[in-house]
Amino acid sequence: LLRRKLTLGSLEWDQAEIHLVTRSDGTMNLPTPSGPMPREGLGDFLDFTIARATLAQTQFFWNDQSVPITLTAQELGILLQFHPVEGYSGSISVASAKVKTPRWNLPLSYLAARFRISDQDANVDSAVWQIAGLKGRGSFELRNLLSPEGRFAFQMDGGIRDLAKVLGLTQLRGGRLSLTGNGSYGPQEFSARGHIQALQVDLQVDGFQPGLIDFRSDYATDANRVKLSQFQIKALGGTARGGGDISVEGPSPRVELRTTVSDLGLASLLRSLASADSSLARVSFDSRLNGTADLHWQGALENFKSRFNLRFEPPQVISPGQYPLEGFMRGSIETTPTPILRIQESAFHTIDSRLTAQGVLGQQQTSLAVQLETSDFEEWRPLASFFARPTERIPLVLRSPLVFSGTLQGPVRKPAVRGRLSIGPFEYRDWLWDSLRADISVGPDSLELTSGRLLGGDSTVTLTGAVTLEEWRLARDGP
Repeated sequence: LLRRKLTLGSLEWDQAEIHLVTRSDGTMNLPTPSGPMPREGLGDFLDFTIARATLAQTQFFWNDQSVPITLTAQELGILLQFHPVEGYSGSISVASAKVKTPRWNLPLSYLAARFRISDQDANVDSAVWQIAGLKGRGSFELRNLLSPEGRFAFQMDGGIRDLAKVLGLTQLRGGRLSLTGNGSYGPQEFSARGHIQALQVDLQVDGFQPGLIDFRSDYATDANRVKLSQFQIKALGGTARGGGDISVEGPSPRVELRTTVSDLGLASLLRSLASADSSLARVSFDSRLNGTADLHWQGALENFKSRFNLRFEPPQVISPGQYPLEGFMRGSIETTPTPILRIQESAFHTIDSRLTAQGVLGQQQTSLAVQLETSDFEEWRPLASFFARPTERIPLVLRSPLVFSGTLQGPVRKPAVRGRLSIGPFEYRDWLWDSLRADISVGPDSLELTSGRLLGGDSTVTLTGAVTLEEWRLARDGP
Protein backbone atom coordinates (compact mmCIF):
# COMPACT_ATOMS: atom_id res chain seq x y z
CA LEU A 1 0.00 0.00 0.00
CA LEU A 2 1.14 3.51 -0.75
CA ARG A 3 1.21 6.11 2.05
CA ARG A 4 1.57 9.84 1.70
CA LYS A 5 4.26 11.44 3.87
CA LEU A 6 5.62 14.98 3.77
CA THR A 7 9.31 15.56 4.54
CA LEU A 8 10.65 19.09 5.01
CA GLY A 9 14.26 20.14 5.44
CA SER A 10 13.37 23.16 7.58
CA LEU A 11 10.41 25.27 8.71
CA GLU A 12 10.66 28.78 10.14
CA TRP A 13 7.57 30.37 11.63
CA ASP A 14 7.80 33.88 13.10
CA GLN A 15 5.11 35.73 15.08
CA ALA A 16 2.54 33.05 14.40
CA GLU A 17 -0.73 32.51 16.25
CA ILE A 18 -2.19 29.06 16.84
CA HIS A 19 -5.84 29.03 17.94
CA LEU A 20 -7.43 25.90 19.40
CA VAL A 21 -11.14 26.24 20.13
CA THR A 22 -13.52 23.95 21.97
CA ARG A 23 -17.12 24.78 21.06
CA SER A 24 -20.11 24.55 23.38
CA ASP A 25 -21.13 21.19 21.86
CA GLY A 26 -17.68 19.72 22.60
CA THR A 27 -16.41 19.80 19.02
CA MET A 28 -13.11 21.44 18.14
CA ASN A 29 -11.82 23.54 15.28
CA LEU A 30 -9.40 20.83 14.14
CA PRO A 31 -10.05 20.10 10.44
CA THR A 32 -11.38 16.75 9.25
CA PRO A 33 -10.70 14.94 5.94
CA SER A 34 -12.80 16.22 3.02
CA GLY A 35 -13.11 12.84 1.29
CA PRO A 36 -15.09 9.78 2.36
CA MET A 37 -13.50 7.40 4.88
CA PRO A 38 -14.37 3.87 5.94
CA ARG A 39 -16.08 3.95 9.33
CA GLU A 40 -14.32 0.82 10.51
CA GLY A 41 -10.76 2.08 10.19
CA LEU A 42 -8.32 4.92 10.66
CA GLY A 43 -7.10 7.12 7.90
CA ASP A 44 -3.81 8.98 7.87
CA PHE A 45 -4.82 12.62 7.97
CA LEU A 46 -1.37 14.16 8.57
CA ASP A 47 2.05 12.48 8.41
CA PHE A 48 5.21 14.57 8.13
CA THR A 49 8.72 15.08 9.43
CA ILE A 50 10.78 18.29 9.64
CA ALA A 51 14.57 18.18 9.96
CA ARG A 52 14.60 21.57 11.71
CA ALA A 53 11.67 23.71 12.86
CA THR A 54 11.66 27.15 14.50
CA LEU A 55 8.56 28.84 15.94
CA ALA A 56 9.68 32.29 17.13
CA GLN A 57 7.50 34.70 19.15
CA THR A 58 4.55 32.38 18.65
CA GLN A 59 1.28 32.75 20.56
CA PHE A 60 -0.72 29.61 21.37
CA PHE A 61 -4.38 30.27 22.19
CA TRP A 62 -6.86 27.81 23.70
CA ASN A 63 -10.28 29.43 23.90
CA ASP A 64 -8.56 32.85 23.75
CA GLN A 65 -6.18 32.05 26.64
CA SER A 66 -2.70 33.01 25.46
CA VAL A 67 0.55 31.11 26.11
CA PRO A 68 3.55 32.80 24.40
CA ILE A 69 6.16 30.26 23.31
CA THR A 70 9.34 30.05 21.23
CA LEU A 71 10.28 26.59 19.94
CA THR A 72 13.37 25.38 18.09
CA ALA A 73 13.28 21.68 17.22
CA GLN A 74 15.19 19.12 15.18
CA GLU A 75 13.79 15.94 13.64
CA LEU A 76 10.20 16.87 14.44
CA GLY A 77 7.77 14.16 13.38
CA ILE A 78 3.96 14.21 13.63
CA LEU A 79 1.52 11.47 12.63
CA LEU A 80 -2.16 12.37 12.92
CA GLN A 81 -4.90 9.88 12.03
CA PHE A 82 -8.66 10.40 11.93
CA HIS A 83 -11.50 8.00 12.70
CA PRO A 84 -15.05 9.24 12.02
CA VAL A 85 -16.30 7.76 15.33
CA GLU A 86 -13.34 7.79 17.71
CA GLY A 87 -11.75 11.05 16.54
CA TYR A 88 -8.04 11.74 16.22
CA SER A 89 -5.06 9.67 17.28
CA GLY A 90 -1.40 9.88 16.53
CA SER A 91 2.12 10.42 17.74
CA ILE A 92 4.72 13.14 17.99
CA SER A 93 8.47 12.82 18.28
CA VAL A 94 11.28 15.36 18.66
CA ALA A 95 14.99 14.51 18.61
CA SER A 96 16.16 17.82 20.13
CA ALA A 97 14.41 21.06 21.02
CA LYS A 98 14.53 24.25 23.07
CA VAL A 99 11.28 25.56 24.51
CA LYS A 100 11.13 29.13 25.82
CA THR A 101 8.20 30.59 27.75
CA PRO A 102 8.04 33.83 29.78
CA ARG A 103 9.19 31.82 32.83
CA TRP A 104 11.35 28.97 31.57
CA ASN A 105 13.99 28.25 28.96
CA LEU A 106 14.03 24.46 28.73
CA PRO A 107 16.44 22.30 26.70
CA LEU A 108 14.54 19.22 25.50
CA SER A 109 16.81 16.36 24.40
CA TYR A 110 14.01 14.19 23.08
CA LEU A 111 10.26 13.62 23.29
CA ALA A 112 8.05 10.81 22.06
CA ALA A 113 4.34 10.54 22.82
CA ARG A 114 1.18 8.82 21.61
CA PHE A 115 -2.13 10.67 21.96
CA ARG A 116 -5.87 10.45 21.29
CA ILE A 117 -8.31 13.38 20.84
CA SER A 118 -12.09 13.09 20.61
CA ASP A 119 -14.89 15.63 20.98
CA GLN A 120 -15.04 14.83 24.72
CA ASP A 121 -11.50 14.20 25.87
CA ALA A 122 -7.81 14.08 25.02
CA ASN A 123 -5.31 11.55 26.33
CA VAL A 124 -1.59 11.03 26.16
CA ASP A 125 -1.39 7.30 26.81
CA SER A 126 2.39 7.26 27.06
CA ALA A 127 5.15 9.81 26.80
CA VAL A 128 8.90 9.63 27.35
CA TRP A 129 11.26 12.62 27.41
CA GLN A 130 14.57 14.00 28.54
CA ILE A 131 14.75 17.60 29.63
CA ALA A 132 17.62 19.43 31.36
CA GLY A 133 19.37 16.16 32.16
CA LEU A 134 16.23 14.48 33.57
CA LYS A 135 14.68 11.44 31.90
CA GLY A 136 10.97 11.01 32.44
CA ARG A 137 7.85 9.20 31.43
CA GLY A 138 4.20 9.80 32.11
CA SER A 139 0.64 10.02 30.92
CA PHE A 140 -2.30 12.37 31.23
CA GLU A 141 -5.96 12.54 30.39
CA LEU A 142 -8.06 15.60 29.62
CA ARG A 143 -11.86 15.57 29.94
CA ASN A 144 -14.53 18.11 29.03
CA LEU A 145 -12.53 20.11 26.51
CA LEU A 146 -14.84 23.13 26.87
CA SER A 147 -13.75 23.49 30.51
CA PRO A 148 -10.75 21.18 30.71
CA GLU A 149 -10.11 18.95 33.69
CA GLY A 150 -8.15 15.76 34.05
CA ARG A 151 -5.45 13.73 35.72
CA PHE A 152 -1.76 12.99 35.15
CA ALA A 153 1.07 10.80 36.44
CA PHE A 154 4.81 11.02 35.91
CA GLN A 155 8.24 10.02 37.13
CA MET A 156 11.64 11.59 36.41
CA ASP A 157 15.23 10.77 37.27
CA GLY A 158 18.59 12.25 36.38
CA GLY A 159 21.45 14.60 37.23
CA ILE A 160 20.85 17.89 39.03
CA ARG A 161 23.59 20.01 37.47
CA ASP A 162 21.90 20.76 34.12
CA LEU A 163 18.53 21.41 35.76
CA ALA A 164 20.16 23.80 38.25
CA LYS A 165 21.63 25.80 35.36
CA VAL A 166 18.22 26.11 33.72
CA LEU A 167 16.65 27.29 36.99
CA GLY A 168 19.50 29.67 37.74
CA LEU A 169 20.54 27.79 40.91
CA THR A 170 24.27 28.08 40.32
CA GLN A 171 25.12 26.95 43.86
CA LEU A 172 23.99 23.40 43.01
CA ARG A 173 26.98 21.74 41.36
CA GLY A 174 25.98 18.07 41.28
CA GLY A 175 23.80 15.27 42.59
CA ARG A 176 20.98 13.09 41.38
CA LEU A 177 17.24 13.86 41.47
CA SER A 178 14.31 11.45 41.45
CA LEU A 179 10.74 12.73 41.31
CA THR A 180 7.43 10.85 41.12
CA GLY A 181 3.90 12.16 41.31
CA ASN A 182 0.31 12.16 40.20
CA GLY A 183 -2.37 14.80 40.30
CA SER A 184 -5.39 16.49 38.83
CA TYR A 185 -6.19 19.82 37.25
CA GLY A 186 -9.19 21.90 36.26
CA PRO A 187 -10.17 25.43 35.20
CA GLN A 188 -9.58 26.86 38.70
CA GLU A 189 -7.43 24.22 40.38
CA PHE A 190 -4.25 22.22 40.19
CA SER A 191 -2.98 19.67 42.70
CA ALA A 192 -0.33 16.98 42.80
CA ARG A 193 1.36 14.76 45.33
CA GLY A 194 4.28 12.39 45.27
CA HIS A 195 7.84 11.86 46.45
CA ILE A 196 11.10 13.70 45.77
CA GLN A 197 14.61 12.44 46.44
CA ALA A 198 17.93 14.22 45.85
CA LEU A 199 21.10 12.28 46.64
CA GLN A 200 24.77 13.30 46.80
CA VAL A 201 23.86 16.96 46.26
CA ASP A 202 26.94 19.18 45.95
CA LEU A 203 26.04 22.61 47.36
CA GLN A 204 28.67 25.36 46.99
CA VAL A 205 27.83 28.58 48.84
CA ASP A 206 30.27 31.35 49.76
CA GLY A 207 31.29 30.80 53.37
CA PHE A 208 29.55 27.43 53.65
CA GLN A 209 30.87 24.12 52.29
CA PRO A 210 28.66 21.39 53.80
CA GLY A 211 29.86 18.52 51.60
CA LEU A 212 27.42 16.10 49.99
CA ILE A 213 23.76 16.25 51.08
CA ASP A 214 20.94 13.68 50.82
CA PHE A 215 17.30 14.86 50.81
CA ARG A 216 14.01 12.91 50.78
CA SER A 217 10.44 14.11 51.20
CA ASP A 218 6.80 13.53 50.37
CA TYR A 219 5.09 16.54 48.83
CA ALA A 220 1.67 17.92 48.00
CA THR A 221 1.28 20.96 45.79
CA ASP A 222 -1.22 23.34 44.26
CA ALA A 223 -0.61 26.10 41.74
CA ASN A 224 1.17 28.37 44.25
CA ARG A 225 2.51 26.28 47.12
CA VAL A 226 4.35 23.04 47.80
CA LYS A 227 3.86 21.36 51.18
CA LEU A 228 6.66 19.04 52.33
CA SER A 229 6.02 16.27 54.85
CA GLN A 230 8.15 13.56 56.42
CA PHE A 231 11.23 15.11 54.88
CA GLN A 232 14.73 14.03 55.83
CA ILE A 233 18.04 15.82 55.20
CA LYS A 234 21.36 14.09 55.88
CA ALA A 235 24.47 16.27 56.03
CA LEU A 236 27.53 16.90 58.20
CA GLY A 237 27.11 13.51 59.86
CA GLY A 238 23.62 14.33 61.17
CA THR A 239 19.97 14.22 60.19
CA ALA A 240 17.19 16.82 60.10
CA ARG A 241 13.56 15.67 59.93
CA GLY A 242 10.35 17.64 59.71
CA GLY A 243 8.04 19.47 57.33
CA GLY A 244 7.76 22.74 55.48
CA ASP A 245 6.23 24.91 52.81
CA ILE A 246 7.56 26.32 49.54
CA SER A 247 5.75 29.25 47.94
CA VAL A 248 6.32 29.52 44.19
CA GLU A 249 4.52 32.84 43.80
CA GLY A 250 6.80 35.63 42.67
CA PRO A 251 10.13 35.59 40.81
CA SER A 252 11.86 33.13 43.18
CA PRO A 253 10.57 30.44 45.59
CA ARG A 254 10.26 31.13 49.33
CA VAL A 255 11.06 28.21 51.64
CA GLU A 256 10.03 27.61 55.26
CA LEU A 257 11.20 24.45 57.05
CA ARG A 258 10.53 23.18 60.58
CA THR A 259 13.10 20.60 61.63
CA THR A 260 14.27 18.39 64.43
CA VAL A 261 18.04 17.97 64.32
CA SER A 262 19.88 14.88 65.55
CA ASP A 263 23.56 13.91 65.65
CA LEU A 264 24.85 16.90 63.67
CA GLY A 265 28.64 16.97 63.98
CA LEU A 266 30.03 20.17 65.50
CA ALA A 267 33.53 19.64 64.11
CA SER A 268 32.11 18.99 60.62
CA LEU A 269 29.90 22.08 60.87
CA LEU A 270 32.81 24.31 61.89
CA ARG A 271 34.92 22.96 59.03
CA SER A 272 32.10 23.71 56.58
CA LEU A 273 32.03 27.34 57.76
CA ALA A 274 35.81 27.78 57.93
CA SER A 275 38.20 28.91 55.26
CA ALA A 276 41.77 27.65 55.25
CA ASP A 277 42.96 30.59 57.39
CA SER A 278 39.90 30.85 59.62
CA SER A 279 39.99 30.57 63.41
CA LEU A 280 37.02 28.18 63.17
CA ALA A 281 39.34 25.62 61.60
CA ARG A 282 41.44 25.68 64.81
CA VAL A 283 38.62 24.93 67.27
CA SER A 284 39.53 21.65 68.95
CA PHE A 285 36.11 20.70 70.34
CA ASP A 286 33.62 18.19 69.01
CA SER A 287 30.02 17.44 69.92
CA ARG A 288 26.76 16.09 68.57
CA LEU A 289 24.01 18.69 68.08
CA ASN A 290 20.39 17.79 68.83
CA GLY A 291 17.34 20.04 69.02
CA THR A 292 15.03 22.12 66.84
CA ALA A 293 15.57 24.66 64.07
CA ASP A 294 13.24 26.70 61.87
CA LEU A 295 14.67 27.83 58.53
CA HIS A 296 13.49 30.47 56.06
CA TRP A 297 15.04 31.58 52.77
CA GLN A 298 14.26 32.76 49.27
CA GLY A 299 15.68 31.48 45.99
CA ALA A 300 19.12 29.87 46.39
CA LEU A 301 19.63 30.63 50.11
CA GLU A 302 19.12 34.38 49.73
CA ASN A 303 17.72 36.15 52.81
CA PHE A 304 18.41 33.04 54.89
CA LYS A 305 17.13 33.13 58.48
CA SER A 306 16.99 30.45 61.14
CA ARG A 307 15.95 30.19 64.79
CA PHE A 308 17.37 27.29 66.78
CA ASN A 309 17.44 25.67 70.20
CA LEU A 310 20.25 23.12 70.32
CA ARG A 311 21.80 20.75 72.84
CA PHE A 312 25.48 19.84 72.54
CA GLU A 313 26.20 16.26 73.60
CA PRO A 314 29.61 14.55 73.72
CA PRO A 315 30.23 12.16 70.79
CA GLN A 316 30.67 8.48 71.52
CA VAL A 317 33.96 8.46 69.61
CA ILE A 318 36.34 11.39 69.81
CA SER A 319 39.02 12.06 67.19
CA PRO A 320 42.67 12.55 68.21
CA GLY A 321 43.33 16.17 69.18
CA GLN A 322 39.64 16.86 69.86
CA TYR A 323 37.92 17.48 73.21
CA PRO A 324 34.29 16.50 73.97
CA LEU A 325 31.95 19.46 74.47
CA GLU A 326 28.61 19.55 76.29
CA GLY A 327 26.09 22.36 76.67
CA PHE A 328 23.29 24.28 74.93
CA MET A 329 22.67 27.31 72.71
CA ARG A 330 19.56 29.28 71.77
CA GLY A 331 19.61 31.93 69.08
CA SER A 332 19.25 32.76 65.40
CA ILE A 333 21.24 33.06 62.17
CA GLU A 334 20.70 35.32 59.18
CA THR A 335 22.74 35.95 56.05
CA THR A 336 21.51 39.36 54.87
CA PRO A 337 23.60 41.22 53.95
CA THR A 338 26.35 39.15 55.64
CA PRO A 339 26.15 36.14 58.01
CA ILE A 340 25.20 37.06 61.60
CA LEU A 341 24.87 34.70 64.56
CA ARG A 342 22.74 36.03 67.43
CA ILE A 343 23.23 34.09 70.66
CA GLN A 344 20.40 34.60 73.13
CA GLU A 345 21.85 32.22 75.69
CA SER A 346 24.58 29.60 75.71
CA ALA A 347 26.63 27.59 78.19
CA PHE A 348 29.27 24.94 77.48
CA HIS A 349 31.67 22.79 79.43
CA THR A 350 34.40 20.27 78.80
CA ILE A 351 36.30 18.19 81.35
CA ASP A 352 38.40 21.21 82.37
CA SER A 353 36.66 24.30 80.93
CA ARG A 354 33.47 26.35 81.29
CA LEU A 355 32.25 28.93 78.78
CA THR A 356 29.19 31.17 78.54
CA ALA A 357 28.45 33.57 75.69
CA GLN A 358 25.68 36.00 74.76
CA GLY A 359 25.44 38.57 71.98
CA VAL A 360 26.07 38.98 68.26
CA LEU A 361 28.80 37.40 66.14
CA GLY A 362 29.07 38.76 62.59
CA GLN A 363 31.51 39.32 59.75
CA GLN A 364 31.17 43.10 59.94
CA GLN A 365 30.34 43.62 63.60
CA THR A 366 30.66 41.47 66.74
CA SER A 367 29.45 42.30 70.22
CA LEU A 368 29.74 39.22 72.38
CA ALA A 369 29.91 38.97 76.17
CA VAL A 370 31.93 35.92 77.24
CA GLN A 371 33.11 34.30 80.43
CA LEU A 372 35.73 31.55 80.30
CA GLU A 373 37.16 29.39 83.04
CA THR A 374 39.70 26.67 82.27
CA SER A 375 42.30 24.65 84.14
CA ASP A 376 43.79 23.06 80.99
CA PHE A 377 45.43 25.34 78.45
CA GLU A 378 45.82 22.39 76.06
CA GLU A 379 42.11 22.58 75.20
CA TRP A 380 42.64 26.12 73.91
CA ARG A 381 46.20 25.83 72.60
CA PRO A 382 45.26 25.41 68.87
CA LEU A 383 43.08 28.53 68.93
CA ALA A 384 45.65 30.56 70.93
CA SER A 385 48.44 29.45 68.60
CA PHE A 386 46.43 30.51 65.55
CA PHE A 387 46.04 34.07 66.86
CA ALA A 388 49.49 34.43 68.46
CA ARG A 389 51.33 32.53 65.68
CA PRO A 390 54.38 31.93 67.90
CA THR A 391 57.69 30.78 66.46
CA GLU A 392 57.79 28.12 69.19
CA ARG A 393 55.30 26.23 71.31
CA ILE A 394 53.64 28.55 73.86
CA PRO A 395 55.44 27.58 77.13
CA LEU A 396 52.39 27.87 79.41
CA VAL A 397 51.13 25.30 81.94
CA LEU A 398 48.19 26.07 84.22
CA ARG A 399 48.37 24.88 87.84
CA SER A 400 45.04 26.51 88.74
CA PRO A 401 42.00 27.86 86.88
CA LEU A 402 42.35 30.73 84.42
CA VAL A 403 39.31 33.03 84.47
CA PHE A 404 38.47 35.62 81.82
CA SER A 405 35.38 37.83 81.83
CA GLY A 406 34.95 40.34 79.04
CA THR A 407 33.75 41.10 75.52
CA LEU A 408 34.59 40.56 71.86
CA GLN A 409 34.01 43.63 69.70
CA GLY A 410 34.49 44.51 66.01
CA PRO A 411 34.64 42.41 62.82
CA VAL A 412 34.79 38.68 63.50
CA ARG A 413 38.04 38.28 61.50
CA LYS A 414 39.74 41.05 63.53
CA PRO A 415 38.02 41.15 66.91
CA ALA A 416 39.12 43.23 69.88
CA VAL A 417 39.11 41.33 73.19
CA ARG A 418 38.66 43.35 76.39
CA GLY A 419 38.15 42.15 79.93
CA ARG A 420 39.58 40.99 83.26
CA LEU A 421 42.09 38.13 83.37
CA SER A 422 42.79 36.20 86.57
CA ILE A 423 45.14 33.21 87.05
CA GLY A 424 46.31 31.39 90.16
CA PRO A 425 49.57 29.40 90.16
CA PHE A 426 50.97 28.76 86.67
CA GLU A 427 54.25 28.00 84.89
CA TYR A 428 55.71 30.06 82.08
CA ARG A 429 59.07 29.02 80.60
CA ASP A 430 59.51 26.70 83.61
CA TRP A 431 59.13 29.64 86.01
CA LEU A 432 56.46 29.12 88.66
CA TRP A 433 54.28 32.13 89.41
CA ASP A 434 51.72 32.47 92.18
CA SER A 435 49.12 34.61 90.39
CA LEU A 436 48.35 37.13 87.66
CA ARG A 437 45.59 39.75 87.69
CA ALA A 438 45.17 42.30 84.91
CA ASP A 439 42.76 44.23 82.73
CA ILE A 440 43.56 43.28 79.15
CA SER A 441 42.74 44.74 75.75
CA VAL A 442 44.09 42.87 72.74
CA GLY A 443 43.46 42.95 69.01
CA PRO A 444 45.29 42.11 65.80
CA ASP A 445 47.51 45.22 66.04
CA SER A 446 47.97 45.96 69.77
CA LEU A 447 48.10 44.52 73.29
CA GLU A 448 47.46 46.69 76.35
CA LEU A 449 47.65 45.75 80.03
CA THR A 450 46.40 47.93 82.90
CA SER A 451 46.11 47.35 86.66
CA GLY A 452 48.30 44.26 86.26
CA ARG A 453 49.94 42.47 89.21
CA LEU A 454 52.16 39.41 88.79
CA LEU A 455 53.15 37.61 92.02
CA GLY A 456 55.88 35.02 92.40
CA GLY A 457 57.40 34.11 95.80
CA ASP A 458 58.52 37.35 97.40
CA SER A 459 58.36 39.26 94.11
CA THR A 460 55.59 41.53 92.87
CA VAL A 461 55.57 42.93 89.34
CA THR A 462 53.23 45.73 88.35
CA LEU A 463 52.15 45.48 84.71
CA THR A 464 50.95 48.51 82.77
CA GLY A 465 51.73 49.26 79.16
CA ALA A 466 51.10 48.52 75.50
CA VAL A 467 52.90 46.78 72.68
CA THR A 468 52.41 46.81 68.92
CA LEU A 469 51.26 43.63 67.22
CA GLU A 470 51.19 42.54 63.60
CA GLU A 471 48.30 40.14 63.05
CA TRP A 472 48.36 39.14 66.73
CA ARG A 473 52.16 38.71 66.79
CA LEU A 474 54.75 41.00 68.36
CA ALA A 475 55.96 43.50 65.78
CA ARG A 476 59.68 43.34 65.02
CA ASP A 477 60.13 47.09 65.54
CA GLY A 478 57.46 47.48 68.22
CA PRO A 479 58.12 48.56 71.83
